Amino acid sequence: MGETFKAAPEEVAGVAVLFDDIADDASASTDYIRAECSVQQGLGAGVLALLSAPLAATADFMSSRYGGLAAVTRSTGVELNRVAWMYADQEAQTYDALNANILFEELIDAHYDSYTPAPGPAAPFLDPVTYRKAEEVDLPLSEVGAEDIRQVIADAAGWLGDLDDAIHAATGWSPLLQFVEPLTGNWNELKRIGDAYRIAAEGMETCGSNVRAGYEQLDPHWDGAAAQSFTEHAERQAAAMEWEGPVGRVAKEMCFFTSDKVRQAAISGVQRLATMLEAEVSLENTTQALKFAVKKIPWIGTYIQVNAIVEIIRQAASQIDDLVDSVREIVEALSSAP
Repeated sequence: MGETFKAAPEEVAGVAVLFDDIADDASASTDYIRAECSVQQGLGAGVLALLSAPLAATADFMSSRYGGLAAVTRSTGVELNRVAWMYADQEAQTYDALNANILFEELIDAHYDSYTPAPGPAAPFLDPVTYRKAEEVDLPLSEVGAEDIRQVIADAAGWLGDLDDAIHAATGWSPLLQFVEPLTGNWNELKRIGDAYRIAAEGMETCGSNVRAGYEQLDPHWDGAAAQSFTEHAERQAAAMEWEGPVGRVAKEMCFFTSDKVRQAAISGVQRLATMLEAEVSLENTTQALKFAVKKIPWIGTYIQVNAIVEIIRQAASQIDDLVDSVREIVEALSSAP
């Protein structure tokens, strides 16, 4: 843009309408964070429970930041619409057109006349040029589904999982799940939240791209000091919105990394237990006989067999502190991430 003044009011009004539409999309991204980035299905009683409060606080903070971006975009559209009405009276060089179309005139407690603009929003400009968004914002629900944590653990335990299945079927209690409780949690809920941050962030990133496309299209139709100020403002706004995309993608990766580490630690714990049992428990002096008994007696074998194994599970629980500590460090790092 050069120094010569030039303004096509219908073009400025078109970008005003565009910015209002973009503000709607930014507000939708804000609502998405509030709805989808908080804990919905619980994180369990293990180390992931440490994330409940930080995740809630992060969702509040991010939705507030997104809301601010939406509000600035909305107010920019309002101001552009006012500018369009101002330029509608270029020949007269007065504010009569703007003042005649001001909204809520009865609430204005300030002096205005042909040479003083009235404050507040104006009615939509007549016949604005149509400016289309470069890309539509898409905010689908995360496709990360729930996972049967007890089944994952039982599968990882191999033959010991068959025993746990039998005990769980007969009593409703899962010794394996109790064993890994300090390690486990609803790791897929953490993944769902991370993916939701990515989706919301990419929605806001698209809003930024649409802001950028809008002011670039307007550039040939508006010149002068006011146009320069608008361009500088719009560039900053677009950059702020586009910046959210990488932030959301990093948030997703952090949540996925933590979730996978918790899942791996739980699996490692039960595999370690299975190894200990194979080394320490025998029936008729062979672990094969124990495996055979578990598979052949669906009501979990004799009372003595089951209680002996359960007692070893309880004793082994004290030997997974290193796994618990390593997972706790990862979870605490995520909870304190800026």
